[in-house]
Amino acid sequence: MVSCRLTGTWRNIRVWSTDNAELLLEIDAHEEFVLSVVWLPDSQQLISASADKTIKFWDSSNGAQIGQPCTSYIRSLANSSDGSFIATASGDKTMHLWSTRSYQQIEQALEHTALVFCVAISPSGELLASGDKYGNLQLWSIENTLCAALGTDSL
Repeated sequence: MVSCRLTGTWRNIRVWSTDNAELLLEIDAHEEFVLSVVWLPDSQQLISASADKTIKFWDSSNGAQIGQPCTSYIRSLANSSDGSFIATASGDKTMHLWSTRSYQQIEQALEHTALVFCVAISPSGELLASGDKYGNLQLWSIENTLCAALGTDSL
């Protein structure tokens, strides 16, 4: 397996070798700029979010699109350590959880108090962290989709 690095540009996703900086794959992915890209662990799937209000799933071996679960403005993506789901931070003060196998939403939207800029999933896959435009951090239980903690220190 080649060690790689992902980058997003205006509309493209690029996969680079970290061994020799060789461009391994370039995907003309979106109509507008790429906001976030993640690579699922132990998988050949890439997932991208764009200002064109789409999330797209890609086969990293050939650049083919294999899924597109939603059409809303996504600011941030995070993937679970087992690769079974992703979390998205939307432009409407919500977060969503999506199956990486069915490309369907697996939980109701999690409501935030402000515009969400970033999300992260704990290594155990039990907690979701979200950061809003005011620098607040919220921790969510993924199992019951309840806010477990709220921090007000600046992110």
